[in-house]
Amino acid sequence: MEGPGRRSVNARGTVVNLVPVQRSEPANYLSADEAAVWRKIVASQPPDYFGAETHHLLESLCRHVAMMQWLDSTRLPVLRQQGKDAEVRAWLAEMREESKLIKMLSTSLRITNRSKYQPRGAWTASKRGGPKPWDN
Repeated sequence: MEGPGRRSVNARGTVVNLVPVQRSEPANYLSADEAAVWRKIVASQPPDYFGAETHHLLESLCRHVAMMQWLDSTRLPVLRQQGKDAEVRAWLAEMREESKLIKMLSTSLRITNRSKYQPRGAWTASKRGGPKPWDN
């Protein structure tokens, strides 16, 4: 006969999953930069968040983010230094298009704050918020 009070975890027979869930690894045909973006995005979500059905969208997102980083860090500073304003404007237009694609893919994968909530829930979550930057 059991005594009074709560039963321990062992007494309740709770089963704990000891098999770790593997995070999705990038495909071997992605470049090193794209694979780094993949790992960063996958690490920001729960381990089982990205199923195989989302990998094509995630690959595309990683390509666009890597392209945007390349445009921003290598090509654009060279054009600005050379004073080629017309080419700078063309590259900025291309970066704008990359930004639109990144936003669309991020929303499709539901990895943006906006895509995680219904409108009313987003308002509530924004009011709760986390620590303010000036509190750190």
